[in-house]
Amino acid sequence: MQTYWFYTVWPFIGVGGAIVMVAILLMTDTFRGNTAVSRWRDPAWLAWLAVPLYWVHQFEEYSLPVIGIDYSIQEMICQKIGFPPYPDCPIPLAFYPVVNIALMWFGAPLAAYLYRRNVLIGLSYLPIGPVNQVRARPR
Repeated sequence: MQTYWFYTVWPFIGVGGAIVMVAILLMTDTFRGNTAVSRWRDPAWLAWLAVPLYWVHQFEEYSLPVIGIDYSIQEMICQKIGFPPYPDCPIPLAFYPVVNIALMWFGAPLAAYLYRRNVLIGLSYLPIGPVNQVRARPR
């Protein structure tokens, strides 16, 4: 299937940005909300940490075919929805980078930036669901 170069390159751009952002997060206080507590207990810092974590997650999902591992999330999504595999799947390949870049490269940093105005929006990208489920188990 013929694809444009950007379809295979965009996850690598994201992981490059994630490496830089993790270095900034761990080596500076730039994204800290409260320097009196550990960064791991600072909600503002955790909101910013969610950003590069999602970029790494995108890399993990979308770069595997490029490095030779037989895994295609695009094929899996078409199959789960009930569509035929590519090239007959009606979901255009441009859908995946457009949605992921819009939500994670722009939406996640914007949500983290808005943390000081609205905590719920700021922490909306933080993957804390399984932690809450573990704590909520009856004894």
